[in-house]
Amino acid sequence: MNVQHTRRYLLNFGLYTVSALNAPVMLMLFGLPFRQYLCTITLPGFVVIVKQYFAYVDGASVSDGLNTPSKHIFRLAAVCLFVPLLYASCAASVWIHERSQRRLFVLYCALQSKKITLSRDAAFRRYRRIMEANREFFTQNDSHKHADGASDGGGQRLPHNVRRGHTTTTALSDLSIN
Repeated sequence: MNVQHTRRYLLNFGLYTVSALNAPVMLMLFGLPFRQYLCTITLPGFVVIVKQYFAYVDGASVSDGLNTPSKHIFRLAAVCLFVPLLYASCAASVWIHERSQRRLFVLYCALQSKKITLSRDAAFRRYRRIMEANREFFTQNDSHKHADGASDGGGQRLPHNVRRGHTTTTALSDLSIN
């Protein structure tokens, strides 16, 4: 009689209890958002407690030498304490993970914004350097024309970004601002 009762308990309640205790941990691996995770694990948590209560009621009605009502109440108390503890700790872990993911996303967005700002600033600085180099070249060229009396600035060496016969638009054509 004891073997049949144990087999019946195992088939009706034991395997389901083991699966229900593994469910929150396995569902954590899917990376669900906290609200979806909580909705997903709430029903199995309540069902396992209710099934254990029915197992207690069923087991308490059978009183043989090995299955005393005190063993059933201990099993029910253990499941009623362990299941909420396990489910709550898994839910807390998912909540903390989601919160850290949100913080990382906010940090990523801030860094992307800073990257765009810095790249525009660098492009503008390059534009200013090119303009300063062109202005310097043309002011040197004009001062040599007036001082030497030369008309074309013949031996004057151009900066790498300025070509003879072109204005600053040539130097600016090398510049790309996004």
